Amino acid sequence: MPDESRISIPSNSAVSLSKLRKTRFTSSPRTEVSVIEGKVESRVTSLVSNKGRFEVRSPLAVAGVRGTHFRVGVTDTGTASEVLEGGVAVGMAAAKKTKQTLVAAGKGNLTTGKGVGAPVDLLPPPQPDTASQLQVRPTMVFNVQAVSGAVAYRAQIARDAEALDILQEGRFSQPRFKFDSLDDGRYYLRTTAIDAQGLEGKPSVTAFTLKARPEPPFTSEPKNKVRATQVRFVWTEATQANAYRIQVATEPEFRQPLIDQSDLRDTQFSTDQLGDQRYYWRVASIAQKNGIADQGPFSDTQTFVKMPVQPGASFRDSEGKDITINWQSEPGQRFLIQIATTADFSSLYLSKELTEAELKLPRPPSGDYYIRVKATDADGYVGAFSAAQKIRIEARWTDSSGEAIRSNDGVVRTGF
Repeated sequence: MPDESRISIPSNSAVSLSKLRKTRFTSSPRTEVSVIEGKVESRVTSLVSNKGRFEVRSPLAVAGVRGTHFRVGVTDTGTASEVLEGGVAVGMAAAKKTKQTLVAAGKGNLTTGKGVGAPVDLLPPPQPDTASQLQVRPTMVFNVQAVSGAVAYRAQIARDAEALDILQEGRFSQPRFKFDSLDDGRYYLRTTAIDAQGLEGKPSVTAFTLKARPEPPFTSEPKNKVRATQVRFVWTEATQANAYRIQVATEPEFRQPLIDQSDLRDTQFSTDQLGDQRYYWRVASIAQKNGIADQGPFSDTQTFVKMPVQPGASFRDSEGKDITINWQSEPGQRFLIQIATTADFSSLYLSKELTEAELKLPRPPSGDYYIRVKATDADGYVGAFSAAQKIRIEARWTDSSGEAIRSNDGVVRTGF
């Protein structure tokens, strides 16, 4: 305004500048604002010296001031006046001469068709948690402490601490607010609690920083647990990234990461330096901004347990017409055992699923064989194959029943 007063109109509001004048000789301002719907917030420069007048009108009430910070809103039940600084004289709009009620700073009142309500204390400002001061996702989430007596909350995001340049706002039923579609930068969150009469309380203003870009990739593996000597970390390709940084730690705070590898150009990383225990890991994108490496926030922390690898199968030739293969197991596991005649298992002699950690089968023809086992845990996790074990089935003479022919020196081999 010409006298440096400021009028802020929140969303979903309709306001009319009914009067905007100066007197001819004294230049005293005469300002009248009509609230048709919603709310108007006014910061009025002191009018004592220039004998000015500033009034905010609604269909039910008129609020007159000479320098103050206050809000006037039209609700379903009446006109709400809330005074943050100074004082406001509130009277009925219908009567030309009516007794006015002085509403002091920190108080508000509700004017209805029955009259001007008595001033009541405004609710205290909600206090945001410290975690809200740094937002690392494009969808920002703010939590404030619940205010006793509040039925709703209003949250506004502004570029300045006085909330003159408001970018977004909303009314929320719970002390948790979400906003998005803002660029990275520094902003201010202003929050108020709303009581059962619809009176909006004292505001709290908190600075916060949005640093959500470049966005982190989505993590792919490992998940839950790993049964392998080599642990492989895999993530998706982030569109803004030209490198990545991975951290692996034994505690979720990453105070002393075991692995902190940056400038990774690929979307995977492998290591065989991790023992059997629980780990936490996360990955961040790195982009180039004005020729300087710009790391974005880390992804959500993932956790997994590295467990012992599946032990290999053991075989001891009993020289009978059957052979038995055993391996270590855990309760509830199921198994896939494969026997091949080639080391790369391209030529399978047998592939069988079992619920027990033992396989008994007729003695194969003589030759070299390779055995490996893969376990499925009780929770459905499918582990990797064990390391392949090589066994040799020796040729020998047998009788008509298939049993080995023995001499005083033992089983009689062919070729002797």
